[in-house]
Amino acid sequence: MFELYKAEFARYRVWALCAVVAVLAFYGFLAKLKPFFEADALQISAMNIGLVGGSFGFGIVQMILHKRINHWTYLIHRPLEVHKIFIALAGAALTIISIVVVVPLLIMTSGFDAFTAETVDMRHYAYILQLLLTCFAAYAVGTFSVLNASKGAFLIILMIAAYLMPNPETDFKQFFPAIIILAGLFLLNFNSFKADLTAHTKEPWAIFLQVSGMALGIVMAIMASSTVFYHLPLFITGQHPDDNPYDGSFSYMYEYEMGERPAYVLRNSTHPSADIYAKQAELADQEFFSLNQWTFPRQGQMYVKDKQYALQPRGLNQIWQFSHDAMLLIGRNNKTDEIIGVIGQNGFLDNMDAVTEADRFKEVPFMIGETFLETTSHLYHVNFADREMLVKHQPDAGEEYIGRLQINEDYIVIVSDKKSYLFDKVAFIDEFEAAEAEYVVEHPTRPEAMAWVATYRLADGYMMLFSGNDYFANNKPGASIVHAKLGGSSELIHEEQYAYKRHPFWIQHLEFIASPANYILKNVYLHYIEPSETRNIPFKDITGNRYDTHVWIFAGFLQVLTALLAFLWSRSRKLGKAQTFTWTVMGAIYGLPGFIALVLMSPWKREAKA
Repeated sequence: MFELYKAEFARYRVWALCAVVAVLAFYGFLAKLKPFFEADALQISAMNIGLVGGSFGFGIVQMILHKRINHWTYLIHRPLEVHKIFIALAGAALTIISIVVVVPLLIMTSGFDAFTAETVDMRHYAYILQLLLTCFAAYAVGTFSVLNASKGAFLIILMIAAYLMPNPETDFKQFFPAIIILAGLFLLNFNSFKADLTAHTKEPWAIFLQVSGMALGIVMAIMASSTVFYHLPLFITGQHPDDNPYDGSFSYMYEYEMGERPAYVLRNSTHPSADIYAKQAELADQEFFSLNQWTFPRQGQMYVKDKQYALQPRGLNQIWQFSHDAMLLIGRNNKTDEIIGVIGQNGFLDNMDAVTEADRFKEVPFMIGETFLETTSHLYHVNFADREMLVKHQPDAGEEYIGRLQINEDYIVIVSDKKSYLFDKVAFIDEFEAAEAEYVVEHPTRPEAMAWVATYRLADGYMMLFSGNDYFANNKPGASIVHAKLGGSSELIHEEQYAYKRHPFWIQHLEFIASPANYILKNVYLHYIEPSETRNIPFKDITGNRYDTHVWIFAGFLQVLTALLAFLWSRSRKLGKAQTFTWTVMGAIYGLPGFIALVLMSPWKREAKA
């Protein structure tokens, strides 16, 4: 087995060396253009496409080369057990991938750590491990796509995208899912690596693992197909609901200009000043701000998830990075690379020797602009010239910030889970003192039910238009007009509920109807990994009143139908009893994706009886 491993490694070692040089040159080029550890979207995309995509392609190429006529026969008839042959081939490939992924990135990371004053934490080294595990998983999907007889095995690659997407709240949640995915993929590869590569998967456990992996990709394909059979024909014929909103619907509000929308919301209002508010909105200065909930940074998170690299005050040649290991901001001179001090939650300190435990931040803050730091409970303002820091603002008791400080044309706004705080922009930025909000507005409903707030500057404050598709409840849209008055008081002028019939329910809830199990598992997993992301729906919300009864009935009917279709298909293909039972259960659990997986994973020609 070791001889086969050495031969396979020797086959690709020159390519591996060339790849190491190319990747290292790319990293060096990036380091000349910008700070290497700055989480630039283009850089991260290039690394994922090059390394993760390259590992996927390497797995495909490696196994295709071995599958060639006579090559497979020669390989499989070696005096080794079949699983040992695969271990040797995969071991050599994983060694090659490890060299290409780890060596260049480790050289860059350790080089910056050892020879510069740039802040390099354990999380920068941990990212190498995370990237390596992701590349291993991509390689395993590539080999499985070639080795497995099914026609949709490559769809498992979307599990890797689902793994990379969230920002896990703990290190355990960062790495444990990758280990589970890897274990499952290599079990499937072991099962597929056999003398007869045309033989389809028969083992119930392997069917369950493969369907579970493919379900996400199949559901996404089903949702994409709705463009072909629903959206595109309606757009062509001019009958699409998005192009034909009806008066009185929520979407019809967006047919109006921004200044005319309050009049649409207020037209059923009984408020004595409704007409006045509507006319004022047309002439007012108009802006908007976001109510989207952010996932605040956590200690030890992968640096590719950072929203801002550092604070860099203009004209001072200083750069201040946050160290997750020390839980402090560490400053250095941008020209001499000399450490010039640290900042803790109590202010500036000359060096690390002066730091006490009380100085360390309890949370990793967002760095905003040049001078602001924000945690869920404090907004800090830093004066680098005078080496001072103060608490600029805190939310009221029982609240916490849910988003970053937003700087608009006329005002600055900070959003908590209960209120929006608006400040005078010039005073907020220019005055180095605690800020008092000029306007404080309680949210008329939960902030995750609304995305944006439109604001209209009035003579005595702001008129605000809150709206959202889930304003009153899931898929029960609504809007409200609030008058925010100087000094912190506010008045709810009017609230309006709208019908939501833009699309048929089977299009609107297609992801859930196609496979309730996949929808629930995906959201429960993502909510567990990143609970602060409001798009990840907890189990109690899914099983509560999120969907109307007729949606559950239709989804249940489809589950029963797909289970019946899976049974009939299995019988027509003369599959064994264990397979037939397994596929019927998969159809009942996963619904439409389960049946599609059966079609992709079973022989299309009926097998003759022996």
